[in-house]
Amino acid sequence: VEEYLRERGFSFRTDSTNNETLYTRNKIRHIILPAMRECGQGVDESIFRMSCILSEEEAFLEEEAETVLKNIQNEEGLSAEELRKCRSAMQNRVIRLALRPYTDSLYDVEQSAVERIKKLSTLENGKTVDVIHGLKAVKKNDRILFKNNDEPLCYSANRDVIYTFGDLLIWMTEKEDDERLPEAVLDMSLISGELAFRENVSGDKIFLKGINGKKQVKKILSENKKSRGIVLASGSDVLWLCGLKTDDRFKATDETRHKLYIYKEQTDG
Repeated sequence: VEEYLRERGFSFRTDSTNNETLYTRNKIRHIILPAMRECGQGVDESIFRMSCILSEEEAFLEEEAETVLKNIQNEEGLSAEELRKCRSAMQNRVIRLALRPYTDSLYDVEQSAVERIKKLSTLENGKTVDVIHGLKAVKKNDRILFKNNDEPLCYSANRDVIYTFGDLLIWMTEKEDDERLPEAVLDMSLISGELAFRENVSGDKIFLKGINGKKQVKKILSENKKSRGIVLASGSDVLWLCGLKTDDRFKATDETRHKLYIYKEQTDG
Protein backbone atom coordinates (compact mmCIF):
# COMPACT_ATOMS: atom_id res chain seq x y z
CA VAL A 1 0.00 0.00 0.00
CA GLU A 2 2.79 2.40 0.92
CA GLU A 3 4.61 1.67 -2.33
CA TYR A 4 1.42 2.29 -4.28
CA LEU A 5 0.98 5.67 -2.59
CA ARG A 6 4.59 6.67 -3.15
CA GLU A 7 4.44 5.86 -6.87
CA ARG A 8 1.46 8.16 -7.22
CA GLY A 9 2.86 10.95 -5.10
CA PHE A 10 0.35 10.66 -2.28
CA SER A 11 1.43 11.58 1.23
CA PHE A 12 0.44 9.33 4.12
CA ARG A 13 0.88 8.93 7.86
CA THR A 14 1.91 5.77 9.67
CA ASP A 15 0.28 4.85 12.96
CA SER A 16 3.09 4.52 15.52
CA THR A 17 1.38 1.48 17.07
CA ASN A 18 1.80 -0.47 13.82
CA ASN A 19 5.35 -1.34 14.85
CA GLU A 20 4.43 -2.42 18.37
CA THR A 21 3.87 -6.10 19.12
CA LEU A 22 1.42 -5.54 21.97
CA TYR A 23 -1.50 -6.21 19.65
CA THR A 24 -2.33 -9.61 18.13
CA ARG A 25 -2.53 -8.22 14.58
CA ASN A 26 1.00 -6.81 14.90
CA LYS A 27 2.37 -10.03 16.37
CA ILE A 28 1.05 -11.85 13.31
CA ARG A 29 2.47 -9.21 10.96
CA HIS A 30 5.91 -8.79 12.55
CA ILE A 31 6.61 -12.18 14.16
CA ILE A 32 4.45 -15.04 12.90
CA LEU A 33 4.35 -14.24 9.17
CA PRO A 34 8.11 -13.58 8.87
CA ALA A 35 8.79 -16.88 10.68
CA MET A 36 6.46 -18.72 8.29
CA ARG A 37 8.14 -17.14 5.26
CA GLU A 38 11.48 -18.46 6.45
CA CYS A 39 10.07 -21.99 6.28
CA GLY A 40 9.50 -21.83 2.53
CA GLN A 41 8.42 -19.78 -0.44
CA GLY A 42 4.87 -19.01 -1.44
CA VAL A 43 3.51 -18.66 2.10
CA ASP A 44 1.56 -15.51 1.30
CA GLU A 45 0.03 -17.08 -1.81
CA SER A 46 -0.90 -20.23 0.13
CA ILE A 47 -2.58 -18.23 2.89
CA PHE A 48 -4.50 -16.18 0.35
CA ARG A 49 -5.60 -19.30 -1.53
CA MET A 50 -6.66 -21.01 1.68
CA SER A 51 -8.65 -17.96 2.81
CA CYS A 52 -10.50 -17.95 -0.53
CA ILE A 53 -11.37 -21.63 -0.18
CA LEU A 54 -12.53 -21.22 3.42
CA SER A 55 -14.59 -18.19 2.48
CA GLU A 56 -16.38 -20.14 -0.25
CA GLU A 57 -16.99 -23.10 2.04
CA GLU A 58 -18.25 -20.80 4.81
CA ALA A 59 -20.72 -19.20 2.41
CA PHE A 60 -21.93 -22.64 1.27
CA LEU A 61 -22.36 -23.98 4.82
CA GLU A 62 -24.15 -20.83 5.91
CA GLU A 63 -26.55 -21.13 2.99
CA GLU A 64 -27.19 -24.78 3.88
CA ALA A 65 -27.85 -23.82 7.50
CA GLU A 66 -30.29 -21.13 6.37
CA THR A 67 -32.20 -23.77 4.39
CA VAL A 68 -32.29 -26.19 7.32
CA LEU A 69 -33.48 -23.44 9.67
CA LYS A 70 -36.24 -22.45 7.26
CA ASN A 71 -37.43 -26.07 7.12
CA ILE A 72 -37.48 -26.79 10.85
CA GLN A 73 -38.61 -23.44 12.31
CA ASN A 74 -42.06 -21.89 12.39
CA GLU A 75 -44.00 -19.56 14.66
CA GLU A 76 -44.10 -22.31 17.29
CA GLY A 77 -40.31 -22.55 17.44
CA LEU A 78 -37.57 -24.95 16.34
CA SER A 79 -38.45 -28.59 15.85
CA ALA A 80 -36.34 -30.41 18.44
CA GLU A 81 -36.78 -33.69 16.55
CA GLU A 82 -35.49 -32.28 13.26
CA LEU A 83 -32.65 -30.46 15.04
CA ARG A 84 -31.54 -33.74 16.61
CA LYS A 85 -31.36 -35.32 13.15
CA CYS A 86 -28.73 -32.78 12.05
CA ARG A 87 -25.05 -33.43 12.52
CA SER A 88 -23.48 -31.56 15.42
CA ALA A 89 -21.69 -29.01 13.20
CA MET A 90 -24.94 -28.16 11.41
CA GLN A 91 -26.79 -27.92 14.74
CA ASN A 92 -24.26 -25.30 15.84
CA ARG A 93 -24.90 -23.17 12.76
CA VAL A 94 -28.68 -23.55 12.80
CA ILE A 95 -28.94 -22.59 16.48
CA ARG A 96 -26.74 -19.53 15.98
CA LEU A 97 -28.87 -18.41 13.04
CA ALA A 98 -32.02 -18.92 15.12
CA LEU A 99 -30.57 -16.60 17.77
CA ARG A 100 -29.92 -13.70 15.35
CA PRO A 101 -33.13 -11.81 16.24
CA TYR A 102 -32.17 -11.79 19.91
CA THR A 103 -28.63 -10.39 19.83
CA ASP A 104 -26.77 -7.51 18.19
CA SER A 105 -23.93 -9.82 17.20
CA LEU A 106 -23.56 -13.58 17.00
CA TYR A 107 -20.08 -13.08 18.46
CA ASP A 108 -21.93 -12.63 21.77
CA VAL A 109 -23.26 -16.19 21.54
CA GLU A 110 -20.79 -18.47 23.31
CA GLN A 111 -20.50 -22.09 22.26
CA SER A 112 -21.54 -23.12 25.77
CA ALA A 113 -24.94 -21.47 25.13
CA VAL A 114 -25.28 -23.38 21.85
CA GLU A 115 -24.43 -26.62 23.65
CA ARG A 116 -27.13 -25.96 26.25
CA ILE A 117 -29.73 -25.59 23.52
CA LYS A 118 -28.51 -28.78 21.84
CA LYS A 119 -28.88 -30.58 25.16
CA LEU A 120 -32.32 -29.04 25.65
CA SER A 121 -33.46 -30.63 22.38
CA THR A 122 -32.88 -34.06 23.94
CA LEU A 123 -34.68 -33.34 27.22
CA GLU A 124 -38.33 -33.64 28.19
CA ASN A 125 -40.92 -30.97 27.44
CA GLY A 126 -41.11 -28.24 30.07
CA LYS A 127 -37.35 -27.89 30.50
CA THR A 128 -35.85 -24.38 30.39
CA VAL A 129 -32.26 -23.14 29.96
CA ASP A 130 -30.61 -19.73 30.02
CA VAL A 131 -29.07 -18.60 26.73
CA ILE A 132 -27.75 -14.99 26.71
CA HIS A 133 -28.71 -11.55 28.02
CA GLY A 134 -31.85 -12.72 29.86
CA LEU A 135 -32.94 -14.86 26.90
CA LYS A 136 -34.28 -18.29 27.78
CA ALA A 137 -34.92 -21.36 25.66
CA VAL A 138 -37.98 -23.43 26.57
CA LYS A 139 -38.95 -26.85 25.25
CA LYS A 140 -42.66 -27.21 24.61
CA ASN A 141 -44.43 -29.80 22.45
CA ASP A 142 -41.03 -30.99 21.22
CA ARG A 143 -40.23 -27.52 19.93
CA ILE A 144 -37.70 -25.01 21.24
CA LEU A 145 -38.97 -21.48 21.92
CA PHE A 146 -36.87 -18.43 22.76
CA LYS A 147 -38.24 -15.94 25.26
CA ASN A 148 -36.84 -12.62 26.39
CA ASN A 149 -37.43 -12.48 30.11
CA ASP A 150 -35.30 -10.79 32.73
CA GLU A 151 -37.25 -12.41 35.57
CA PRO A 152 -35.56 -15.23 37.52
CA LEU A 153 -36.37 -18.80 36.54
CA CYS A 154 -39.28 -19.88 38.75
CA TYR A 155 -40.39 -23.35 39.70
CA SER A 156 -43.85 -24.80 39.34
CA ALA A 157 -45.04 -28.36 39.94
CA ASN A 158 -43.78 -30.96 37.45
CA ARG A 159 -41.76 -28.36 35.54
CA ASP A 160 -38.02 -28.79 35.98
CA VAL A 161 -35.95 -25.63 35.84
CA ILE A 162 -32.36 -25.47 34.60
CA TYR A 163 -30.17 -22.48 35.48
CA THR A 164 -26.76 -21.79 33.94
CA PHE A 165 -23.99 -19.79 35.58
CA GLY A 166 -20.87 -19.73 33.45
CA ASP A 167 -20.02 -23.40 32.91
CA LEU A 168 -22.18 -24.50 35.85
CA LEU A 169 -25.54 -26.17 35.23
CA ILE A 170 -28.03 -26.22 38.14
CA TRP A 171 -31.52 -27.66 38.17
CA MET A 172 -34.38 -28.45 40.54
CA THR A 173 -36.81 -31.30 40.07
CA GLU A 174 -39.25 -33.47 41.96
CA LYS A 175 -37.72 -36.56 40.37
CA GLU A 176 -34.81 -38.20 42.18
CA ASP A 177 -31.85 -39.07 39.96
CA ASP A 178 -30.54 -42.51 40.91
CA GLU A 179 -27.22 -41.83 39.13
CA ARG A 180 -26.13 -38.72 41.03
CA LEU A 181 -26.25 -37.27 44.53
CA PRO A 182 -28.36 -34.13 45.02
CA GLU A 183 -26.78 -30.93 46.30
CA ALA A 184 -29.79 -30.44 48.54
CA VAL A 185 -33.22 -31.97 49.18
CA LEU A 186 -35.98 -29.63 50.35
CA ASP A 187 -39.37 -30.23 51.91
CA MET A 188 -41.89 -28.66 49.52
CA SER A 189 -44.62 -28.63 52.18
CA LEU A 190 -42.58 -26.06 54.14
CA ILE A 191 -42.22 -23.68 51.20
CA SER A 192 -45.10 -21.29 50.60
CA GLY A 193 -43.65 -18.74 48.17
CA GLU A 194 -42.41 -18.93 44.60
CA LEU A 195 -39.04 -20.61 44.12
CA ALA A 196 -36.39 -19.11 41.85
CA PHE A 197 -32.70 -19.46 41.09
CA ARG A 198 -30.80 -16.17 40.93
CA GLU A 199 -27.46 -14.58 41.73
CA ASN A 200 -27.04 -13.35 45.29
CA VAL A 201 -27.84 -9.72 46.02
CA SER A 202 -26.96 -7.36 48.83
CA GLY A 203 -28.95 -8.15 51.96
CA ASP A 204 -29.37 -11.87 51.30
CA LYS A 205 -29.24 -13.98 54.46
CA ILE A 206 -29.60 -17.70 55.11
CA PHE A 207 -30.71 -19.41 58.33
CA LEU A 208 -28.14 -21.76 59.86
CA LYS A 209 -29.01 -24.10 62.71
CA GLY A 210 -25.47 -23.94 64.10
CA ILE A 211 -25.82 -20.26 65.00
CA ASN A 212 -29.61 -20.44 65.48
CA GLY A 213 -30.01 -17.43 63.25
CA LYS A 214 -29.33 -15.92 59.86
CA LYS A 215 -25.95 -15.19 58.34
CA GLN A 216 -25.21 -12.86 55.46
CA VAL A 217 -24.69 -14.71 52.19
CA LYS A 218 -22.06 -12.15 51.21
CA LYS A 219 -20.03 -13.02 54.32
CA ILE A 220 -20.25 -16.75 53.65
CA LEU A 221 -19.04 -16.19 50.09
CA SER A 222 -16.17 -14.01 51.33
CA GLU A 223 -15.10 -16.68 53.83
CA ASN A 224 -14.95 -19.14 50.95
CA LYS A 225 -13.03 -16.71 48.72
CA LYS A 226 -15.96 -16.21 46.34
CA SER A 227 -17.22 -12.86 45.06
CA ARG A 228 -20.68 -14.03 44.02
CA GLY A 229 -22.86 -17.10 44.08
CA ILE A 230 -26.14 -18.66 43.04
CA VAL A 231 -29.00 -18.95 45.50
CA LEU A 232 -32.38 -20.63 45.50
CA ALA A 233 -34.79 -18.13 47.02
CA SER A 234 -38.41 -18.02 48.03
CA GLY A 235 -39.39 -14.42 48.56
CA SER A 236 -36.87 -12.94 51.00
CA ASP A 237 -35.77 -16.39 52.22
CA VAL A 238 -32.57 -17.90 50.81
CA LEU A 239 -33.10 -21.65 50.99
CA TRP A 240 -29.85 -22.77 49.38
CA LEU A 241 -26.48 -21.22 48.57
CA CYS A 242 -24.86 -23.17 45.76
CA GLY A 243 -22.09 -25.45 46.95
CA LEU A 244 -22.01 -24.00 50.46
CA LYS A 245 -25.14 -23.89 52.65
CA THR A 246 -28.77 -25.02 52.92
CA ASP A 247 -31.36 -23.43 55.20
CA ASP A 248 -31.84 -26.09 57.87
CA ARG A 249 -35.51 -25.17 58.32
CA PHE A 250 -36.40 -26.38 54.82
CA LYS A 251 -34.34 -29.56 54.62
CA ALA A 252 -36.27 -32.74 53.80
CA THR A 253 -36.25 -35.69 56.19
CA ASP A 254 -36.98 -39.39 55.73
CA GLU A 255 -40.62 -38.66 56.57
CA THR A 256 -40.95 -35.92 53.92
CA ARG A 257 -43.45 -36.90 51.23
CA HIS A 258 -43.06 -34.03 48.77
CA LYS A 259 -39.37 -33.49 48.04
CA LEU A 260 -37.56 -31.09 45.74
CA TYR A 261 -34.12 -32.18 44.56
CA ILE A 262 -31.37 -29.76 43.55
CA TYR A 263 -28.57 -30.96 41.31
CA LYS A 264 -25.58 -29.30 39.68
CA GLU A 265 -23.16 -30.27 36.96
CA GLN A 266 -19.99 -28.73 35.55
CA THR A 267 -20.21 -28.44 31.76
CA ASP A 268 -17.47 -28.29 29.15
CA GLY A 269 -18.51 -24.81 27.97
